[in-house]
Amino acid sequence: MSCFAKFLGKAITAPTVNMLGSYESAVYFNLVYMGLSLGAGSLFFLLEKDVYTHSSKIHIPMDSMEFDSVANSIEKSPDVSISLQTTAGIETTRMTATQRSTSSTMSITAFRDRLKNAIRPLSAHFWWIASAHATYNTVFHLLTSFLPHLLHVKWSFEIKKAGYLASLTALTVVFCAPVIGLLIDYIGFGILICTLAGIWTVVAYYLLLFTMCSPIYAIVLISISEGLIPTITAALIPSAIPAHAFGIGFGVITVFDNILNFTMDVVYGELYNLTGSYDVGLTVLFVFSIFGALLLILYEIFNILGWIGGGRSRNR
Repeated sequence: MSCFAKFLGKAITAPTVNMLGSYESAVYFNLVYMGLSLGAGSLFFLLEKDVYTHSSKIHIPMDSMEFDSVANSIEKSPDVSISLQTTAGIETTRMTATQRSTSSTMSITAFRDRLKNAIRPLSAHFWWIASAHATYNTVFHLLTSFLPHLLHVKWSFEIKKAGYLASLTALTVVFCAPVIGLLIDYIGFGILICTLAGIWTVVAYYLLLFTMCSPIYAIVLISISEGLIPTITAALIPSAIPAHAFGIGFGVITVFDNILNFTMDVVYGELYNLTGSYDVGLTVLFVFSIFGALLLILYEIFNILGWIGGGRSRNR
């Protein structure tokens, strides 16, 4: 769904600008969509909260005679009522004391210990996968962010046509990822396919950087790779860490991805401002793609040797 949303966003930006007359108006147009999205999310939250409130009020009906009997026994036995109130008070006091004790013992040292214990299950196998995943996430995200302007500047595409071509990356992922996923489930060799995708990503960036041939070929290659590599590397995470560490594992990868995206977006934009060309930025992405391909090639070799991942028979 996120890729479908990216496809729509890139495809309708240029027509929206033409219709409204400026990019500033297009920003306001997007704010309307964001407001509608926020409203839909808020409505869902309120409905879910209402359902939860009603479900919490559901109780098992008690026979009226049984209820009257219990109520009369409590009224006739004040000691029972006092005992219940006293017990509740003691339990409340104990909970409050426990909470205060817990909060007072929390310190920087304790936080470090907990963090170390949380990260300890993350093996070298996991960090290898996380590095490859974060590298290619940067390689794909950064290009798609600046691709419409790159096509306009380097190949003189019209803004509208550049937007449509840039949207092909997300559209290809929408159709490619499920098909490739099913294919890998049946025939296996996911790591090998991922490695081949890393190699043709290098080829695609070479075409963009060092040739003036049509960028459509490179865009198609990168689009297919974008549907393969992040999906397969994310699917490898459960094989690298125990089940109780899935949360911290996926959290670490998400943090890595967003840190790199934020940093490289700024760097890429500054490189264009300084040089007036996208060639330096494409060179950086070309180097990143080579690094990612080396990670995947070594991963495949180590997997065949059985050093990581349990060998070809396990990760196929």
